[in-house]
Amino acid sequence: FANPLLQVKHQQTQLKHWLQKNKLPMVPLETLVVISNPSTIIKSSAQTPIYSQKIIHLARLITKIQSFEEKDRQEIITKNTLRKLSRLILKKHIPLDVDILQRYGIKASELLTGVHCPKCFSLPIVKKSRSYIWICAVCQFTPETAPIISLNDYARLIRPTITNTAPLDFLQIP
Repeated sequence: FANPLLQVKHQQTQLKHWLQKNKLPMVPLETLVVISNPSTIIKSSAQTPIYSQKIIHLARLITKIQSFEEKDRQEIITKNTLRKLSRLILKKHIPLDVDILQRYGIKASELLTGVHCPKCFSLPIVKKSRSYIWICAVCQFTPETAPIISLNDYARLIRPTITNTAPLDFLQIP
């Protein structure tokens, strides 16, 4: 969606339909567009005051949630129903499974493999022999979590499961 307010309204409508379809009680559904980058400037004209109410920075999120709680103080659903709703949402959840490489027309053989430096992004950084220390030849940074970051890349790009030899190949570890 080009307009985040339309997107969140669409999601609200979808959730309302899902609650009805699953014979769950209708609960008040508030919508917000939360901007996570604190340096983003949010401007609104006098003709569209709804924007200043519905589009906020992350720093205002807690205050906004508290104002929603104060507005709707009466108990709409019991804790039991809320637990049932939570379990049903988790049960019905279908994770998005997107093949990133296929989506962007990239072959696995075209990927730059190895452990990359999280500071300067050079590839590959090397593991000192007989130790768990990784060092970047370019900036001399010694990141502790570099292999984990690269394994997360593997999970997102290739597949979420891995064999014993695949990480060695992907991380370029002999």
